[in-house]
Amino acid sequence: TGLCLGLATSLLLWMAYFPLAWGWLSWIALVPFLALVRLDLSSKALFCCAYLSGSAFFWPALQWMRVADYRM
Repeated sequence: TGLCLGLATSLLLWMAYFPLAWGWLSWIALVPFLALVRLDLSSKALFCCAYLSGSAFFWPALQWMRVADYRM
């Protein structure tokens, strides 16, 4: 369940940026992440879920760079 909460945050944050640009969604995008932090998990599992969810947001969010210049 922890990884699902992290991935839900990643998806919601991604939807707040360029291709969809639903900025209003950023107000509720961190709610699943806050629920993840409140789970009774070991520190290692919590950091792993947080790292994976951050990576799942970061790499797709970089796609806006290809719009800035055709060489990217």
